[in-house]
Amino acid sequence: MDFYNQQISKSISCLNSSASFGLSKAGLQENQKKYGYNQITKAKKPSLIKKIAENLKEPMILILLFSLIIAFGTALGELIKTKKADFTECIGIFFAIVLSNVITLFMEGSSQKAFDALNKIYDNLLVKVIRQGQVIVINQKYLTVGDILILSSGDKVVADGRIIECNGLQIDESALTGESHTAKKDASVVLKIGTPLAERKNMAYSGTFITAGNGKMLVTAVGDDTEMGKIAKELKHDKKIDSPLQVKLSKLSRTVAIIGFISAGIVFLLSIVKLVVTGSFT
Repeated sequence: MDFYNQQISKSISCLNSSASFGLSKAGLQENQKKYGYNQITKAKKPSLIKKIAENLKEPMILILLFSLIIAFGTALGELIKTKKADFTECIGIFFAIVLSNVITLFMEGSSQKAFDALNKIYDNLLVKVIRQGQVIVINQKYLTVGDILILSSGDKVVADGRIIECNGLQIDESALTGESHTAKKDASVVLKIGTPLAERKNMAYSGTFITAGNGKMLVTAVGDDTEMGKIAKELKHDKKIDSPLQVKLSKLSRTVAIIGFISAGIVFLLSIVKLVVTGSFT
């Protein structure tokens, strides 16, 4: 249900809440059961084996693997033929592949730890809400639909909601809409169906920041049902996006591979021609 095109009184009554009293104990339990808590479902972390397999698909690693097969085959053939062989080159290439994987896994692990630390800070944010007629401070993850959230300058909005009171309220929504200027809010307006998100003056959204003023908001969506939650859900199903540096390295790797295979093919053909010309071809 959309709330930007509804009167404040209708929005509040739809969610069994009250502007001054908030959710009752029974209403809180009912809404928590129906809508859940304010937590975005985290994507499952890939296993170590899957990470290694993904790293082995990189063009440069594929070239090294192909080189390892060639070097090992050559050394093995020499061992069978002469009973002597040098596997030093094989060991060197294998070590390079292992080292590349270790460095990649270490860098990814460090980035993931930093990301988890930031998420932990966000998860522990405290917010002011009106429940059972009292203003209380709770962890943001315990917010649910129907809560009356108190908004103040400098706060981070942690859920989506219909603004029911505001005094000079301005919100930076650039993280969600891309708009560089702050959005001025007005609780009294009722908008038309289909109004773009960036133009919804009577709504506030999770992940945005209050730059000025204060007010109250009726929470209408939490967790995965927020606009930010929907974006996060979509990103979970998207393919991994490479950085500009990774894209350039991939192009370089492909170029090196193509040149390498063509050069190897030419050398092989010239070697055959040389053997035929000298009469030593067997």
